[in-house]
Amino acid sequence: MNPIGFFISENIKNNYKKDINTCYKYYQKMDGKRFISELGFLLPIDDDNIILGYIDLIEFVDDTTVKIYDFKSSAMFKDKKLKEAGRQLAIYQMALEKLYNLRVISNAWIMAKYVDIQVGNNKPMLAVQNKDIVKKVEKQIKKLMIKEGMDESIVEMYFNMCLLNNDLDDLPSEILNKIKIKTHIKPYEITDEVKTETLKYIKETIFEIKDIEKGNENNWECRVNKFFCENLCGFGNTYCKFKNMIVN
Repeated sequence: MNPIGFFISENIKNNYKKDINTCYKYYQKMDGKRFISELGFLLPIDDDNIILGYIDLIEFVDDTTVKIYDFKSSAMFKDKKLKEAGRQLAIYQMALEKLYNLRVISNAWIMAKYVDIQVGNNKPMLAVQNKDIVKKVEKQIKKLMIKEGMDESIVEMYFNMCLLNNDLDDLPSEILNKIKIKTHIKPYEITDEVKTETLKYIKETIFEIKDIEKGNENNWECRVNKFFCENLCGFGNTYCKFKNMIVN
């Protein structure tokens, strides 16, 4: 067995653990009163094809209105990746609308690797990577500590401890109480155009797969990479002819 489990390297494993622990630490309970987690659904695409999925978190605003949240431990989505990731939320929204006749008023990702930070009355800094929390707020916190009457040498001592531990917990409580940190939530708007593009993408992908001559392995292009092989594939420990291939 791989001594580091399902991770490519010890470094990736440790960074993942740090991000998840930071998310647990700063995640704030939502104000809503009614939630459903991991709701399964079967969404018909056409007469022959159905999508099976599970929605991480649904918040009920009232009996017929909901918000959708999806937890992500990946890097921030942008450009092409944003569009690709948005298809997942579009599928979730279409499932709730078509199967349960619910009105979805918002969709968002809860990004485990990022936080929003506000120091005192300063403007909040949004989507700060967990690993950068200390250095991002260094100037603002030092100014706040000096404003609170602390000697500059004491301020430097405290902040050196923060830098050493990559954590703000060593700061005096009167300073910590003036710092607000919460897990970043990234909204994404699902328009009719997004739904149409998502359905088009799904159907084209289905047609592409069905059009492949299944008996000819040369037609099946290997599109996997090392991360997929090590972390996501369910056949890695049984049989896979690509397992020992050198992939990027």
